[in-house]
Amino acid sequence: MKIVSNDNVIVVLAEENTSILTENVKKKLTEFVLHVFDDIRQNKTRVGRFCPKQEAINYINKYKD
Repeated sequence: MKIVSNDNVIVVLAEENTSILTENVKKKLTEFVLHVFDDIRQNKTRVGRFCPKQEAINYINKYKD
């Protein structure tokens, strides 16, 4: 079985409230990710951690083209 990583970054516009990533939002995103591919039998999905802003920026800079 091939393992695929799909890293995502949640972006908030500069003029928007940056505290949007509440525990409730994390819970909803986690539930979505865990079940969006339920129709694919061999799919084994797991949710990683939600990183702080600076860590996400560093990650983007490390892997950008």
